Amino acid sequence: MKIHPFPRWDLKYAVLTRILLLAVSAFLFIPPAHATDYHWTGSVDDDYGNSGNWSPATVPGNTDRASFANGTYAVASAVDRDVNEFYTAGNTHLTVDFGGNVYTMKGLNFGSFYDNIDVTFKNGTYTVTTDPIYLDCWGSVGKTVVFDDHATFNVDVTYLFVGDGGDIGSGSGTSTMIVRGGQHVVEIRLRGHFGREQRE
Repeated sequence: MKIHPFPRWDLKYAVLTRILLLAVSAFLFIPPAHATDYHWTGSVDDDYGNSGNWSPATVPGNTDRASFANGTYAVASAVDRDVNEFYTAGNTHLTVDFGGNVYTMKGLNFGSFYDNIDVTFKNGTYTVTTDPIYLDCWGSVGKTVVFDDHATFNVDVTYLFVGDGGDIGSGSGTSTMIVRGGQHVVEIRLRGHFGREQRE
């Protein structure tokens, strides 16, 4: 597997590439007919497993989308969870603490170019298994992902892009980012730092 820095593309080429990748991903991945979009409200407490915190009132499962939008939220879980897609949008500030447990996300989506998002993943193992992952934006907004308090971020994908306006790094404690891409090319442009960075 080859890993190399992401080149400084002109804007037109970057946009066309993203559109093409999203089109291919949409063609290759057809979500199950029963998949549901569950929106976090946090109206009861911070427990991910409490159905009262979601609308509709059901905890999202491995065929569903867990959506967090336009607010400041704290989410915690005392057990392993998996979800079809972890989605953030709008003006969103989110802290996710899995208490040393595992959160598996087939897809990780940070909204559009114009969304202002920061997410902190704490104290757990967070795994993403479906391409592509984009962390970039236009204008004055920004997107920041922080892995804090001994979190591990497993990226088992072939395309991870952290571009202009995007930052990914570690907070307190030693956090780990592991990128696996099999025999494929993994293109990465990273800013920020990790206490320990491992590329496989």
